[in-house]
Amino acid sequence: REGAMFARRRLAQHSTDATSVPDPDSTPVATPKERPLPLRISDWLFEPVHSSSLGAFRIILALNMLMQNVMFDDMFVNHQRSLTVFPYPGFGWVTAPTPTTGQFLLNANFGALIFLMLGCCTRVASAINFLTFFWLFQICESYHNNHYILLCQVTFVSMFLDLGRWFSVDTAVRNYFLKKRSSPLLSVYVPRYNLFLMQVMMVIPYVGGAIAKINWDWLCRCQPPIEWFKRRPGFPYNVPGYPCFVSWGGFVFDAVIGLIIFHKKWRYYLGIPGVAFFNIMNKFMFNIGIFPILMLTSLLLFFDPDLPQNALDLLMKPALGHQGPGQALPLSASDISETSEPTRQTFTAVHGWKRRTVTGLICVFFIYHVGWPLRHWLLYEGSPSWSEEGHFASWHMMLRTKAGYVMLEARVKNDRGQRAIYAWDPEQDPLLSGKQKRKVANRPHVLLLYAKAWARVFNEANLELEELRAHSCFQLNGRPAQPLYIPTANLLQYASGYEGLGATGMRKFLYPLDDLSTGPSPEHVQECATTHAMFRKFSLTPRLRIPQAALPPVTQEQHDFLNRMQALPVQDIMNVTGFTFQPGIVKPRFHSHKREGKRHDQKHNQHTLKAYVALMKTVEGGERYPAYFWLSHYRDLPHRNPGKCKFCE
Repeated sequence: REGAMFARRRLAQHSTDATSVPDPDSTPVATPKERPLPLRISDWLFEPVHSSSLGAFRIILALNMLMQNVMFDDMFVNHQRSLTVFPYPGFGWVTAPTPTTGQFLLNANFGALIFLMLGCCTRVASAINFLTFFWLFQICESYHNNHYILLCQVTFVSMFLDLGRWFSVDTAVRNYFLKKRSSPLLSVYVPRYNLFLMQVMMVIPYVGGAIAKINWDWLCRCQPPIEWFKRRPGFPYNVPGYPCFVSWGGFVFDAVIGLIIFHKKWRYYLGIPGVAFFNIMNKFMFNIGIFPILMLTSLLLFFDPDLPQNALDLLMKPALGHQGPGQALPLSASDISETSEPTRQTFTAVHGWKRRTVTGLICVFFIYHVGWPLRHWLLYEGSPSWSEEGHFASWHMMLRTKAGYVMLEARVKNDRGQRAIYAWDPEQDPLLSGKQKRKVANRPHVLLLYAKAWARVFNEANLELEELRAHSCFQLNGRPAQPLYIPTANLLQYASGYEGLGATGMRKFLYPLDDLSTGPSPEHVQECATTHAMFRKFSLTPRLRIPQAALPPVTQEQHDFLNRMQALPVQDIMNVTGFTFQPGIVKPRFHSHKREGKRHDQKHNQHTLKAYVALMKTVEGGERYPAYFWLSHYRDLPHRNPGKCKFCE
């Protein structure tokens, strides 16, 4: 009421000033074009726009995230058969939930998405959706995907936006009570910044992807598209120059689409058709989950803001017999007086402090999204595709193909002073899930967390893990093979100091990427030969990803060193620690993959219906905990020799 009275007084004052004769000695009033730029930006951000496009985006976004929630359904089934989980850098303090708590989070996220789709308690549902999805996402880095990061950012921003103004239970209930009190109904208009922020969120992956593609491999070597398509027969993969077309076409598209789609005319002729074609091609060429569907959904934000309402009116007009409430109203700040009363009281009575606060927060929003993806150029050395440093949330999407393997060398001493050297392939560890095995080898942060977990297991088995070294050999984007990890470095020394912003392992336990013109050094080639020999000897199912002909034979010294090693007795160590195994069956998940031009139905494949073991630890008092939960709370739960445990210091 106070806002409406304030608006009426301002309108009355405006009409009085218009009929009065201006005083020639008075100071002239600044026109909109003469106003300072910050004030003009603030006026533009608070212009009213129709909320139907935001409401339609809210509904389809919730549907997309419901699909993702179903894909997360077996998350804690995988965790229960895992030795540990791998939280993201900086989030190790967030405790891993038990399977019961995790299932509650999944159910709470599902319920919040239903409420968000219906527009019921929209702000609360948005907050619950963000908190539960982010908590589930950060539990383990094995579930990393760039579109999950985008979903986390979109759900975070949606907590502060008015997404429930159109086609929602909230608006229907509020209008019902307003109508009973003969008060003006709730306006379907919202300040422009609600729409603008969501538009920017959906354009950021393209702009960040363009910046990330400014590298030698992508633009000059057309890698990794050449590696992707050389194993795919048929059109268009066998067309000469197609990988270079994908490289340069992707870079140009990402670089210009942000400008085109914000242009009022070009967006309809080039922007929206280009985004649709780009994401449809991504869906057919690559298996990247719901990301293409999410980006196609975002096109709703770039049509006219009242398009969903006009479409609904067109469908409802034959039934209602009159025009619905979707008629376009003036959108400029100077024409607010011509709109309905609820619109005037919503947008003309905004206090200056609120405008300054919103504008300042939007500036912080832009500074973060510009600075964070560029941190790998400022804080880290070398390519993030090789070292993974500065790679997280920097929109380095589909820019690397890193093939190879890592073998771990554990130097162990028992309580009688006897020493042994164990070797094993972490990708063949039966105590890791399939997703974790794909991340543990070539992600340094994940490998350090894996080393810390095994150090705790050795401690529980009355074995002291003195050193844990990594022997590796990788090819990045078709380059010559070279080691990633320094074989003389003890990973346990860096397991707890690799979390902070700017912390780097380069030249400490990571080798920098060799120059492409000179190739790998002889020492690097010989280390790859040692790793290759360890891999053939100790891996359960050797996968020769790097041709043996490209590597020299091992020396006699290296041969003697390999003979002193022995395979890691996983089962024996687990029995000493008190872990037990519970057999079970994984839920069938049927997938079809396009390989070698044929579609193979894998419903009878071992990856869809397989036996697994659930690792459980029985501690004092008879309480039983899953291994990943017990090792994550190692300081808090009872364990062997806590007085001698270096993890409790």
